[in-house]
This record gives sequence, structure tokens and C-alpha cells, in this order.
Amino acid sequence: MQRFHGWNGAANVQDGRYAAIPFIFYSVKSFRITPMKIYPLLFIVFSSLASADTQCMQNYFASRVGENLEYNVEIDGIRAKGSRTLSQSDSGQFTLVQSVSVLLASLEEQSHFIVNDQGIVPVNYRFEQQGLGARKTTIQFSGLTAEVNRKETLSNLELPKGFQDPLTFILQLQASINCGDAFEELKMPIVKSKGVSEVIFVKGDSSLVKSGEKPVVLETWLRVEGDKTEKLGLIPDLNNLLFSFEQQEGKKINRLQLIDLP
Repeated sequence: MQRFHGWNGAANVQDGRYAAIPFIFYSVKSFRITPMKIYPLLFIVFSSLASADTQCMQNYFASRVGENLEYNVEIDGIRAKGSRTLSQSDSGQFTLVQSVSVLLASLEEQSHFIVNDQGIVPVNYRFEQQGLGARKTTIQFSGLTAEVNRKETLSNLELPKGFQDPLTFILQLQASINCGDAFEELKMPIVKSKGVSEVIFVKGDSSLVKSGEKPVVLETWLRVEGDKTEKLGLIPDLNNLLFSFEQQEGKKINRLQLIDLP
């Protein structure tokens, strides 16, 4: 089991509410949870679409099946425990689950997806908060449309090609690097309950971190939008393992860090 310090989602308390979204940190503002609107990254290369093949993608995700990652969470001084798991059914569908427990609430995100030559194709997504501030959001995908059920209100969205949901985008980035042609910039549309957004991640500097006695390369990917900055660290030699994630908006900084490398 790999162990991490940090969390690819976050939990904060405001007005008795909590929230957790993969690599989307939340901030406290006068007792109300407000997402810092960190949108995901992915798959349409800035100049050309990264080429890949279905078998490579299938093999990549299969190699991650059985992962059970444990996290310590620290966001705005709030500490919690979290976990992230990837499994696959007999039908071939994958399930990614991420959960966190904080104070009087527990949160879970779950995404079901299949894989084609471009990578992840989301089937459905669910976010549920139990305990204090209980709430639930689901997104059902069908081709290039989605039905969103948020606060028991239904809405429909038209989707662009290559879309990802709020939980799958990191896996898609990892798989794109593993199976696609080399690229320096990456565009990605992400579907959230309030609509679709597109962001660009740019490959940054590389550095070395220790894995046992052996140093390994850490690659960074950056996203900048106004005063918001995200920095993601992946280790190519370890199956593009997520090593670190940092988000800064103004003076507010949230980060995670892997405790032990395999």
C-alpha cells in the first residue's frame, strides 16, 4: 500500500458544511463552503490531439487496479483522513472511489468509467456528503450529453469531446502521458454540476526526489488563472504516480505530499 500525506480533495467547514472533490480544494468564507474553482486538466493537446491506443490505455488502468491509497488531509488547518481506490468489474468497467472523514461529516466521490483509445469515458459520477450538511450530486453521462441531479434539481448539459468528470481527470492525465505522444501543453474540458470548463496545463520543470536510495525524476504540470496557481507533481518512473499537489489562490495555500515512495 502506498501512503500519501495530503489529499487530492479537501474538506473545510463553513456553516456546518463540508466538501471534497478530487484535487479541488475548498476554502472557508463566513461559514460557507466555496470551491476555489480548480478545474481539471486533460486531454486535447494544445497543438494536436495526443495519439494513443485502446490496448495501452486498458493496460495502464489495469495496472492501477487494486490501488488503495491512504491520505492525511490538511487544508486551511483542518486535518482529516482520506482514501482513494480503483477497482474493475467483470464487465470491464472501472470504479474510482475517493472518501474523506472530517469532524462531523463524511464525504465520498465515486466515478464509473470505461476506456477507449482516448482514455477515460465517464459513465456516471456521484458526490455524497453524510452527517452534518448532508447533500448529494449525481451526473449521468450518455454520449455527449449529461443529466445533472443537484439539490434534487435536474438539468442537462451538452458535452465536448474528451470531457472528464471531477474525479477522473488526474487518472486521465497520467494515462495520457503514459500512452500518448509527448506533449508540453494540455487542454481539458471538465464537467461539473454547474457546467463545463476548459483549462490548460503546461509542463514545468523537473527535479529529483528519493525513492529508497535511488533518486527518481519528478515532473511538474502547472495551471495559472489570474491569482490562482496549481502545481501537480508526477513520477514517470513509478507509473506516473502522483507525488504532490499544490494550489494557491492569493495568500491561501493548500497542498499534499506523498509520505513514502515505493
